Amino acid sequence: MVDVEFEPGKLPATPERLSPAAEAGRHVAALTEKLGALVGGKWRWQDEGVEITLCVRDPETRKVQEQLAIFDLFRSNPQVLREYDLLKQSLNGKTYLEYQTAKYEFYNRALGIDPTTRS
Repeated sequence: MVDVEFEPGKLPATPERLSPAAEAGRHVAALTEKLGALVGGKWRWQDEGVEITLCVRDPETRKVQEQLAIFDLFRSNPQVLREYDLLKQSLNGKTYLEYQTAKYEFYNRALGIDPTTRS
């Protein structure tokens, strides 16, 4: 089991907590030693009935940059974080696809991203 602890009141992803992409190989090797072989580019396991998925991503990609932007928005605007929390509560019992769709619609709206202009 890998224990991950976050400081109270701090969201996990911040630019200063990301490693450069050039260090990915070292991290993958260390994680593989603890978690076993990657399957489909990810590690997956169950802990107390909860499925956990872990993957290593390049911090310079658009997706990671957008994730950092939404976490920054949550940190700087508690009202947006509260709206997201209410959205998650309203999706309790929905399918994973319904949750993911609603989550990314919220993210796009909060960040002012028009998904129809994406390639």
